[in-house]
Amino acid sequence: MLLQLTDAGVALLAASPAHVLITRADFGSAFNYTLPPNPTGLTGSLTYSANVVWNPEVVNTNTLRYTLVLTADVASFNFGEVAIFSGSTLVGVGVNSTVIPKVGPGGGSDGEILRLDMFIDLSTGQKYAVIEVISGQTVNSFPRVQTPDMLVPPALNQNNAYVIYGLTGITLPYLAFADPTGKWSFSTKEQVYSTGTIASVGPYGLQSFDMSITYPGAADDLVVQFTSGTQRGYVRTISSIVTNGLVWTIPLGELPAAGDTFIVLGPQTIAAGGSGPTGSPGPTGPGAGNFQHNQLLAIQGGTGPTGINSGEFYHFTGQEHTDILNPHLTPGSATINGTYYVHDLDNGVYYDIVGPSLILVDSSAFTTFPILGMVYFRVIGAGAVTFAGDGTSVMSPIAVNLAANTVGTVALVRTGSTTWDYASAIPQIIV
Repeated sequence: MLLQLTDAGVALLAASPAHVLITRADFGSAFNYTLPPNPTGLTGSLTYSANVVWNPEVVNTNTLRYTLVLTADVASFNFGEVAIFSGSTLVGVGVNSTVIPKVGPGGGSDGEILRLDMFIDLSTGQKYAVIEVISGQTVNSFPRVQTPDMLVPPALNQNNAYVIYGLTGITLPYLAFADPTGKWSFSTKEQVYSTGTIASVGPYGLQSFDMSITYPGAADDLVVQFTSGTQRGYVRTISSIVTNGLVWTIPLGELPAAGDTFIVLGPQTIAAGGSGPTGSPGPTGPGAGNFQHNQLLAIQGGTGPTGINSGEFYHFTGQEHTDILNPHLTPGSATINGTYYVHDLDNGVYYDIVGPSLILVDSSAFTTFPILGMVYFRVIGAGAVTFAGDGTSVMSPIAVNLAANTVGTVALVRTGSTTWDYASAIPQIIV
């Protein structure tokens, strides 16, 4: 389905491309007509209207994706056109060549799910977009690869998440996902063991004089990822660590250049505590190896019509939203309702936000919070919540404003000493 943006929609996206929310979709009866250069609305009669909040997902540097899911319980209707709005602003109108049916419950059937994925090109002067309509009772599944060495960089990839199922039948699968900085992150390799600069490189290894790796496990638990240059985003599983060098077994098709940078990722180690005063073993230290920050993206998708028991495929209580998405996070020491400053020890911690709040980050003096570490905030229908950098820390401001009976998760990601980004889970209806 072709979607043409309005002049007002183009201006809105140009002003804040990654933070424009789509709040309403109107479906109309007309189809197979030529869109005017600046649409003013539906041509046919209104057949259904969905009051929703579509959050944008950054596919690559020039493309946004918005996803709307009409759940199986939405009654039957037909449409051939759709108009999308951000508040009162008409963002664009899409038209299909044929009528599309939305099948609702009835006649012994539970109805069908209908999903609309809208892809918007942010290139200067671009006024067209595409809506992909997917119908049927389907469940999204991630594509699968055997090892992380088979991944191509996120910038060249149409998928933003993969299941890595391993070389043997006993290997535990894990997720690879495109993080907010355009590189791959891994659910079981969340700790940075080294960064470095390439001095020399070949198809099976590299030499670097500024890296330092201390890891107690097997070398093949670790991966190296190139973080600059033409090979940025390519990954190799490390087979051995040598003096001032790394070795892998799957050759590179094209080589990075001397001077390009890399990062070494692996499982987080478990620190054990001492014995208790009575001689019995003391408490075990933080099991950060269980921290699965990728789960923020695992069920990402749009919400359906608002209201109790309407939404995507899932209906969670507020606590279940955190327990399912982030099962091993540590609760924060306080509930937030006002201004909160992120602390140096907040990595892997989540906080509940229950009222209008301002969350500020100033990491200039942080010594413990790791690069690519995350702090999570569970926003519980709390009104306006803003996340922003403070002092010398830099982060694009994020504005979240959830309706009643919804809960969403925002994770702030430390991408450098004083630079931050964020990931978010699409808000879910709570019951």
